[in-house]
Amino acid sequence: LLNRGLLGLSDGRLADARTDVESLLKGDPKSTEGLNLRGLIAFREGKLDEAIADFTQAIELYPQFSDAFLNRATVHVQKREYEQALKD
Repeated sequence: LLNRGLLGLSDGRLADARTDVESLLKGDPKSTEGLNLRGLIAFREGKLDEAIADFTQAIELYPQFSDAFLNRATVHVQKREYEQALKD
C-alpha cells in the first residue's frame, strides 16, 4: 500500500494515494512512512495544517526521521513560518 500510495502521489492521483495510505494507517496507525506520505498528500492538496500534524506525529514516533523534518520545514516555509522552518 505504501508503494502504491507513493506512485499515486507521484502520478498526481491524490485521491487514490490517500485511499491507499488511509488503508495502510488503519492497519498500522504508527507507520511513520505512512504518516509522512499522508502529510505529503495533504501538502499537495493544500491542507497545510493537516500536513504539519502528520509530519509531527511521524517525528514524535521516530525522532530521527529526517524526511519528516524536511517535509515539515517545507510546509512551514509555504506558510511563511520561517522560525518554525529553521527549527526543523
